[in-house]
Amino acid sequence: MSYCPKIGFVHIPKTGGTSVANTLEEIYRVKKTHISDVHIDKDECTEHGLLVGTKEMHFAKNSIFLSGHINLLKMRRLNRDLIFSYLRDPRDVYFSYFNYSNQRISSNKTLDNNVKKLIENDNVLDFIGLNNLYDGLFRLLLEHRPNLYKNYSEYRDNGLDKVKQNKISRFINQTSRAINDDFDFIGFLSDKESFKKLLSALDIPFLIKLKHDRKTFSKNIPSIKISCSKDEFYGFFNTKFDLDIKIYNNLSVLSDSEMLISNDDYMDKLNSKYKFTFINN
Repeated sequence: MSYCPKIGFVHIPKTGGTSVANTLEEIYRVKKTHISDVHIDKDECTEHGLLVGTKEMHFAKNSIFLSGHINLLKMRRLNRDLIFSYLRDPRDVYFSYFNYSNQRISSNKTLDNNVKKLIENDNVLDFIGLNNLYDGLFRLLLEHRPNLYKNYSEYRDNGLDKVKQNKISRFINQTSRAINDDFDFIGFLSDKESFKKLLSALDIPFLIKLKHDRKTFSKNIPSIKISCSKDEFYGFFNTKFDLDIKIYNNLSVLSDSEMLISNDDYMDKLNSKYKFTFINN
């Protein structure tokens, strides 16, 4: 490639972002530079964060491919030609987060202290309780917009039942348009054409397919233990992700992807892939 645009990947955890980054590394033939955070005040700078004005910041600004769980405002400080993010069915994201935590428990790997508190008898992780630690699909993409971020967090945490329908519809439209306008590209893991569109946006004339490695979904686990009843499990998936699904679908239409999702067949999809044991059934 005669010219490589500097790209920034705002990586939402558990959305298949590692697969996206690995495939882009293969195309660019460069290793991504992973950024954990960006700071202006040295007193707030963490061990792995970038401090404005340092040689590490200079290196990051000159790197071809940056990736990290950082918001758009921070990524913009790193001189990117194109900034993008990738989305995945929010229920798959949550289930991947749950399964990832379970695998760390079974292999005795380091866990966040808050996750440790959710481990019940026989090393079974509190499936519904884990939601208190989950940020939702869009919080990272909205951090640079305080008002939308505040409303999103409130609606997602408290539910939509007590909010007027026209207010919710207006918020969903406003939020999805803001994300679509703010980012140069939004990809969808379930859309096979999405990665081709990303390559086109980067002026890359390669027809390389995205290689998605579902590393948090081990085929070697015949049964997954769920610490609630079957009805609670179904009810959780059918109600808790309503807001994320609506924003996801709106963004899908705005980006001409139209990979719409619903609750209609999701449980059938899960049950066809995994065997569940409900502890409190």
